Amino acid sequence: MKIMVSVLFACASLFVFSQSEENLIDIFYDQESGLHGLENTVTHEQILPPTYQNIFSFSEGLAAVYLDDKYGYIDVIGNIVIPLTNAYILADYFYNGLAKVIENNGSEEGGKCGFIDKTGTLVVPFKYDHASSFQGGMATILITTPEGDKWGKINTKGVEIIPCRYEYELHFSDGAAVFAENELQGVIDTTGKVIVEPVYPFIADFSEGLAMIQGPEGFGFIDNTGNFVIPANYEDAFSFSEGLAGVSKDGKWGFIDRTGQVRIDFRFDNIFEFSEGLAAVSNGFLNESDEYDGLWGFINKEGNLVIPMEFESPSNFEDGKCTLIKDGVYCTINKQGIIIEMENSGEDVDMVY
Repeated sequence: MKIMVSVLFACASLFVFSQSEENLIDIFYDQESGLHGLENTVTHEQILPPTYQNIFSFSEGLAAVYLDDKYGYIDVIGNIVIPLTNAYILADYFYNGLAKVIENNGSEEGGKCGFIDKTGTLVVPFKYDHASSFQGGMATILITTPEGDKWGKINTKGVEIIPCRYEYELHFSDGAAVFAENELQGVIDTTGKVIVEPVYPFIADFSEGLAMIQGPEGFGFIDNTGNFVIPANYEDAFSFSEGLAGVSKDGKWGFIDRTGQVRIDFRFDNIFEFSEGLAAVSNGFLNESDEYDGLWGFINKEGNLVIPMEFESPSNFEDGKCTLIKDGVYCTINKQGIIIEMENSGEDVDMVY
């Protein structure tokens, strides 16, 4: 008997398989043999008989397979493209033509990370303690030193375009990334060139082309060239989301646009960022018992309160839904504020503030 695979366990991770829109291939599990094969999603014609203990999702036309402590790669018709080998304890998906592999050094956790190409050639040697998959032609790399973890970036040729010297992982957005040095933060571009010297206590990751930054006089926003677009004269700030950023002035929160113009007046004690056109807002503070004394509602981008302030512990909206608490009960509301799901946890609830 065979069953369609929905979840496989490998290397302490759960992988969920679904229909491939490009290749119309399903991975199935044969209960009798305990092995996996491939079949056509539409016709259910068997493409590859049960052969492997694990077959992972296809990426860039190849899928990693596992059998008898060996990893290799097959194509969409089941042909072996990269022969199975015990040189790895993990073989990842292909991105930008390369797949991360972890060397088999005889230990349970394995050795260093490297990258192979679609011929199975090790193009980036086993030298990194951690590496991410490639995205946008770059992969994050990590080397552990006596002084601590050091992060950098490599390109698809294995060249360290940004050497492993940074204290925290680099997240590029709009061609720039925040880095830390001696407990201060700056900004570099994709070549590693410093465009903002590390002289600021805090810089958020770039969002919608701007990064929130803490300057000597307060919080403001810079662009990816390091220029201040919005002066740092706010008491606090959120990153931009859906074209607006929450900022604080004289103890109250409002919202500004990317030009710095105030779009929603400063009249709230607490806010969330906008998601799906709505932002949670509240009026209340911590009381003497260190408990939050205030309820939450939601405004639209015109600043109108469209969902009354009668909830606790809100989250951002996702797929038209928001989870929160009303009268001590966990519930889910839609964008009209109507409760569509409710569950009594029977437990005490910590307030968000």
